[in-house]
Amino acid sequence: MLRNSANSLRERMAAARNFALYYGSESLEALAGFDLVILEPDACFEADIQGLRASGALVCGYLSVLEVDGLVGLRQIQPTDYLMFGGERKRNPRSSNWVMDPRSEHWVQVVLQRAERQILGKGCDGIFLDTIGDVEDPDLPKSLAAQLIPASALLVRRIREHFPNALLIQNWGLDFLYRLTVPYLDGLCWENFPLKWPEDPWSLSKLGELERVSRKTGARVLLLAQANGLMSTGSSAWEDAEETQLKAARYGFLFYAAPGSYTTGVNTCFCGSG
Repeated sequence: MLRNSANSLRERMAAARNFALYYGSESLEALAGFDLVILEPDACFEADIQGLRASGALVCGYLSVLEVDGLVGLRQIQPTDYLMFGGERKRNPRSSNWVMDPRSEHWVQVVLQRAERQILGKGCDGIFLDTIGDVEDPDLPKSLAAQLIPASALLVRRIREHFPNALLIQNWGLDFLYRLTVPYLDGLCWENFPLKWPEDPWSLSKLGELERVSRKTGARVLLLAQANGLMSTGSSAWEDAEETQLKAARYGFLFYAAPGSYTTGVNTCFCGSG
């Protein structure tokens, strides 16, 4: 379990100069130079996590808050845990995953148990809250989203209440949900951020919005992009990425580009302070 105090972890989070996200198992040692790492606890041993922590890294474990693999599933699921839409169980259209209903008290308990046993119980410093942004799916009726967004915010609050010392980073949910959850968070992640710094009005407005929220609350903002593969300094791909990293740093944000998929490897060129 966590051995660092909440204040110590949050001070280190505030001082973090870089981060990486990696869900594989073959390149864990490459994460040792980063200040903050996000990994898949099921892909590594507790000794791997402790080794990264001993190297000085803050370690957050991946948790799918509102999705379950449609092929594997979970034994603990009850029929009322599934989100129903149009008389059918809702799926994420980009995958085979089932979307779960944050209003289900039973599902809330499943999430809390998974967070404790699979993530914090393995020695992670915090939790990376993924798939919770599903409640902002534009295909959902507004009347249903109006129920799911507050219910998801309550779920995040429940996670915070159960694990007051853990770092919590929310992925997506950057339109409405984060406004309700940010009091309980230590970080916000913008996944699928472009490798080249965006110049469109919407992105610039959102960046400014997140900067104001970060300054007000102290929550760190993580910008997560995807590159075509492993990078090296001096490559053409690195030129865009380095410029994006520098611009992110001016906002006080952290930037990382994963090499294609989250299990391919680690782009260690982002290990610097930007």
